[in-house]
Amino acid sequence: MAKNKKGETLGKIVGKRHPVIAVSLIFFGIAFALAMLDFTPGQNIFFKEYFEPFMASTESTGNNIFGRIGATFCTASYLLIGIATVMLPIYMLWIGAMCFYRNATAVSKGTLIASFSGVLLLSILFAIIQTALKTPLQTEYFPSGWGGKFGQTIEALLLPFLNTTG
Repeated sequence: MAKNKKGETLGKIVGKRHPVIAVSLIFFGIAFALAMLDFTPGQNIFFKEYFEPFMASTESTGNNIFGRIGATFCTASYLLIGIATVMLPIYMLWIGAMCFYRNATAVSKGTLIASFSGVLLLSILFAIIQTALKTPLQTEYFPSGWGGKFGQTIEALLLPFLNTTG
């Protein structure tokens, strides 16, 4: 490829690095991953009265490594998107690493939309798999099922059209 005066390859869109965003995403990705590894149902959380109807037990089992914030975030994400929660720290670390590149297309709107869509589609997939396997809906770790509230809602909408194999 031809080179311009600055020594950059033509044809690439050169943008700015975003080190503050990168370090923030990597920090929160690692923090959320550690909070998920330390999570057990029944840890002390914020807004316990709102989560109680969905929890299998209301007995306290201690604290999370990141305190009530980490336990609340884990409880809410398991409740809303189920097993797809595991992908959140992975995407945060990946997008954080991409923010260090100088290539402007490294972190684009398409990348963010694809990551967000991947989490939501994984939630729906696990809700469909749980229905197909006929496993109990509520478990200790996944109070709304493997797909969470989002996956179960979309699966219930798709079930009349596609049945369990669709």
